[in-house]
Amino acid sequence: MSRAQIISKTIQSFNHLRSRTDELFAESTSNGKVEIMANELFESKLNPFLRELYKTVREIPLNDYTIIAIDSWIKQLNSKIETTKNSLDDTGNFTLKYMPSVIDSLNEVKLEVLELLLTETENLEYTNKNQYRPLVSQSPLTPKGIAMLLVQLQNFGVIRPDIPFASISEVLAPFLGCEANEIEQHIYFDKENRRQSAKANNDDLVPLVKIMKSIIGRIENRQYVNEILKNEVD
Repeated sequence: MSRAQIISKTIQSFNHLRSRTDELFAESTSNGKVEIMANELFESKLNPFLRELYKTVREIPLNDYTIIAIDSWIKQLNSKIETTKNSLDDTGNFTLKYMPSVIDSLNEVKLEVLELLLTETENLEYTNKNQYRPLVSQSPLTPKGIAMLLVQLQNFGVIRPDIPFASISEVLAPFLGCEANEIEQHIYFDKENRRQSAKANNDDLVPLVKIMKSIIGRIENRQYVNEILKNEVD
């Protein structure tokens, strides 16, 4: 499938999902049932739709335009929420209460797509450089990148500082698809800052930064969801 065909499929998929969302929330405005029953009825339709949303986006051929489409839709949904806040009536309750769930689902699948794009990019870079084969069991990081990650985990106390680095690399190297000595040889003590560091150049740090940003994004999204759930309970 050409890129033009992939982009066309992406646009069609998101147009369909947007229409389904508009229809779903439009139906809620004409629901004349009491509030509790109306909520239960709406949720019975919303939850299957959120599963459909996730499945539809994940089935789109992997491409960077998906991220643009998601960001555009999230912006439109947030604008809709703000508009509803400024002209709140009985029909706006569903928008304020349930539209954030659509945004949360979009952010969740966006992170999934970003991770897949990252993996594809890194595997392609390694293949082009003839440095590493894209093995499933191998870390997307270089040994120098792994060394930098592990020393920082120890510097920040995630890994106990009293454990020798040789022991850390010996245990973790097999899980990362490399040899312990491939990691250890890049470790040195930074006398100026009085802590361990790693000899890593920009090519080694770029994929590490991308991965850490993706991890942070997923954690922040989980924190955001937890805050929403907490506020609903309170």
